[in-house]
Amino acid sequence: MGEFEVYLIALCVLFLPVAFPGRRLFWLVAIPVFAAYIVVSRYSGFDTDVAKFAEWMKRDFSGFFALREMVYFTLSHGAYLLTKDERLAFLLMDAGWILLAAISLRMRFGKSNLQYAAFAIILMSFPVLMGFQNFYRQHIGIGFIMLAYHAAPGRVVLPSLSFLLGIFSHNSAALTAPAIFLRTKFFKDAPLVFLIFFGVTISAVLGLGLISSGAVSALSKSNATTGLDMSLVYLALFIVFFVYFLYAEKGNVVRAANASPACFSALFITPGMIAFFADAPAERTAMIFLILMIPDLVESFGRFGRWERFLLLAVLFLMLSLPMIAFPNTRNFVM
Repeated sequence: MGEFEVYLIALCVLFLPVAFPGRRLFWLVAIPVFAAYIVVSRYSGFDTDVAKFAEWMKRDFSGFFALREMVYFTLSHGAYLLTKDERLAFLLMDAGWILLAAISLRMRFGKSNLQYAAFAIILMSFPVLMGFQNFYRQHIGIGFIMLAYHAAPGRVVLPSLSFLLGIFSHNSAALTAPAIFLRTKFFKDAPLVFLIFFGVTISAVLGLGLISSGAVSALSKSNATTGLDMSLVYLALFIVFFVYFLYAEKGNVVRAANASPACFSALFITPGMIAFFADAPAERTAMIFLILMIPDLVESFGRFGRWERFLLLAVLFLMLSLPMIAFPNTRNFVM
């Protein structure tokens, strides 16, 4: 059985926790199947950037290039020294990423079974699968940013530490600062909050532009996309999602922004990336925000009745998973 066949099985099995969210179904059925897919994919050969990362993990880098993203290089080199095998090293880091996601969603949802629906949607979403299979440094950074974002309300140390680990895994994580700030809910004065938010947003976009060209290339080194310039499609998607949050919050912009700081931030960060950078960096950045807002959407769906919630979860799952096999450029990563 090849990688594509195992992927299709994983796609079908991970739909089950979406339809029937539950702890046992997720951990005893869905996760083992997803783990089997990851193992098969690692032993089916490395694609594009992952092949490059497999070579890099054997080397003890020094200098500004490695210092700028020291967390990723330290983790990957350490995993290789521990396992002495590139595939096992990736699997070890893959397990760490899944653990970070599990902790993040537990902190976000508490004991609610909706966390398992969100988890399944995240794992099978094309931005995450592309992360596992291609832009791996950003993928590791997203793991830390997820923890910072979902743990943010009422906390300082854990979100701050996770945010820094995310930045030093992949510098593009700095662009999530406005979303994480808005999610902290430390300030109750709405005008002050949004004044600071827009200040941080502008600083984040301009700051990335002023970082050395290496930081920009870190966003653009991986050019494996759907084969189309999707940056404007992502922006349209964020607008649709924010309209949904506005509807769910009865037209209250402040409450809609608080319901999904990631979506609200993406409405401003994405146009900035489109204006200042090429389509690939804009798409990579949009993927980060898309992953962050999945639990926001799932949590919001919880207010609806059983069948309406099922329909919304199913549509979200299909919307985010099917692009992986809909386009030749992305389909190659699961074949």
